[in-house]
Amino acid sequence: MQKSMIKEIKLIELIEQFNKKRLYLYKAFNTLCTHQKELLTFFGGSLDIKKLDYNKITDFILFLKHKGNSPATINAKLCMLSTILNFAIDTNSLLNKPKIPFLKLQRNERTAISRNELARIMYYCRQNNLKELLQAVRLCIYTGARINNVLNIKKEDFKNNYIYFKINKSKRPYAVPLNKKMQRLQKIFMPFTLNYQAIYYQFKQMKKILNLRNEITIHSLRHTFATNLLNKDVAITTIQALLNHKNLSTTQLYTHLENKTLENAVALL
Repeated sequence: MQKSMIKEIKLIELIEQFNKKRLYLYKAFNTLCTHQKELLTFFGGSLDIKKLDYNKITDFILFLKHKGNSPATINAKLCMLSTILNFAIDTNSLLNKPKIPFLKLQRNERTAISRNELARIMYYCRQNNLKELLQAVRLCIYTGARINNVLNIKKEDFKNNYIYFKINKSKRPYAVPLNKKMQRLQKIFMPFTLNYQAIYYQFKQMKKILNLRNEITIHSLRHTFATNLLNKDVAITTIQALLNHKNLSTTQLYTHLENKTLENAVALL
């Protein structure tokens, strides 16, 4: 299709079309709508999307930086822009998408929770009757599953001393064997009634009260699972399977936590 044959479409019109046909596919639609409002505020709803070029996008990035947005937040807003431009191409409203210069992010260190910290977390949950948070912590720490995976578990997902994760980030169902602690939990497991926001809030409040390290997050439970396996000399490919990582390179990011172990080994030569 020739560029001249594509009729003018304003940014506001494109976003409205996208929201009617695609937005419902995204769980975090409230956040996405906020990103859309920022796009409209900066570029203006009357902008013909064919006139949206690399220079305008870099100006948008500078605008977001001056507002104090983190690189990750800026990339999230650029991702929204990229998504609606892809929609424009799919609907023959745009011929070519301008280059979007996503910011390079530093990979966060895989923070593991110490045994003492974990004991304090579990004690706090018991003392404050936070049964669902305690159950979530135990499932994450002993299966390595992401918190969203855990919150979707049903009783029927426990079968033959395995737990089956049907809903997960990779969209590839997988299973993790249950150790003895998880086998005991299976007998008393209750489906979650709290959503991610509620569990996240409870964890955040607990972290503040216990004065835990700032870098610890609820996702650190998954990192702790991987680190504990590494400390037990479990093969990296086995850990990859348990974490349901598609690429081994993702799992290998955890190996930097074992630098001291490697240094001690070399010192023996």
